[in-house]
Amino acid sequence: MNSTIYFIRHGEHISNVLTPFGQEEMKTTAKEIAKELSPGLSSLEIRHSPQRRARESAEVLVQELSGLVKGLKLREELDLDLESNAISRVVHRLRGDVHILVSHQYELQDYLRSQGISVSFSKTGSYHRHYIK
Repeated sequence: MNSTIYFIRHGEHISNVLTPFGQEEMKTTAKEIAKELSPGLSSLEIRHSPQRRARESAEVLVQELSGLVKGLKLREELDLDLESNAISRVVHRLRGDVHILVSHQYELQDYLRSQGISVSFSKTGSYHRHYIK
């Protein structure tokens, strides 16, 4: 099964709480992703780390994308916490066409490097689209 996964670094935060700038970053990211989504997409899962900054980032994505996708689901994913190889475990369990994973800089970079992809998530709110066959 082919899947598209958007790996997103959470928005800017102070003390684990999304800042107004971080909220705007996530709105911008949502708009960019919306341009790439297929019209009539029937389901989309947004999974996020249990860290507050990731959850709040995912909630902004849900607000911005809810008008485009009927079956939009938000799910906390404990395996997306600050732990090595965590993203790999989540990716192996994914089913369906399109997924969004909101997590943290080093976990995202480490997973994609393990797939032979060199991407920097040094900017908060940044994302990378990845196809899995």
